Amino acid sequence: MKSSQLLAGALLLAQGAWSQFTSDPDTTADPNTVKTCTWWHVAASDDTCASITTAYGLTAFAFTTWNPSLAKTCTLVVGNSYCIEDNWGESPLPEPTGGITTTKSTTSTTATGNGISTPTPIQTGMVGNCNRFHLVKENEGCASIQATYGVTLAQLFSWNPAIGSQCTGMWLNTHLCVGVVGSTTTAKPTTTSTKAGNGIATPTPTQANMVGNCDRFHKVVAGDQCGNIATKYGIPIASFYSWNPAVGNTCASLWADTYVCVRTIGFVAPKTTTTTTARTTTTVAGGVATPTPIQTGMVSGCKKFHKVVAGDQCGNLATRYSITLASFYSWNPAVGNNCQSLWAAYYVCVGR
Repeated sequence: MKSSQLLAGALLLAQGAWSQFTSDPDTTADPNTVKTCTWWHVAASDDTCASITTAYGLTAFAFTTWNPSLAKTCTLVVGNSYCIEDNWGESPLPEPTGGITTTKSTTSTTATGNGISTPTPIQTGMVGNCNRFHLVKENEGCASIQATYGVTLAQLFSWNPAIGSQCTGMWLNTHLCVGVVGSTTTAKPTTTSTKAGNGIATPTPTQANMVGNCDRFHKVVAGDQCGNIATKYGIPIASFYSWNPAVGNTCASLWADTYVCVRTIGFVAPKTTTTTTARTTTTVAGGVATPTPIQTGMVSGCKKFHKVVAGDQCGNLATRYSITLASFYSWNPAVGNNCQSLWAAYYVCVGR
């Protein structure tokens, strides 16, 4: 009897702790977590802060702002819940002005075997033959650092594996390796350059293999997505990918603080027949009211909706609501088959 009372008391205490959040966490959550959290991730044994931020398209700064228990060491407790969305995505994404770095305590070590004194702190896993270092400062991103030292992003990532392949694990006041014994690097210009043959001043840094006849550029900022950029400039997503091949055909390598091409000499944007129209609220099958605005062509009989916010992508929405991407596209045909017309502040169907 006594044990049953203790268990009931513990459950009540747990429920009391959970009730402080807008949406209850799935498991134990640190009480200092942002109170308006509406989406949680339960840490697995192979999770890291970098892997979580990459999976959900977050910056390290946002993740540690919502989960202040991770701000110093970013040490996850397996089985605990961590916030990955604040206030249904309606609040502005926290971000230090212009940058993607945050504070972290790091391991103070000295690499041996190369005769070079290694400054501290560094992150774990840095290569042992580094002979040139950079102290990460406020508002810096991987693209600006690699451009400054004339190295490739692939080199930066291989020499500093803890920052992750999406640059989500780069920490403020930590040294990065920007050169190794035997490597040859050439510093890139930090102002503008002119690509031969088009007479247009090309800003830097840009990613490799950008087309040579570009005459309009966009500087990528945190939260940008390929589809949103293409929509903003009225270009097909296929054209964007062909002009900026280094970003990949799924936008996996779109880097902050880097310029991308959004128009070429002589390019004329095709006319589009897709229109975005706000509808009045209606009731559909099953008695579920359809919120507004929605795009034209949404499937009838939808029972679950999501209001699109800046940074949303079709694939992430499909994963979040446990539906296939094919279903998402079929229910919301106006977004296109590459998510090129997913409009912020409009509702999409995510369940039938």
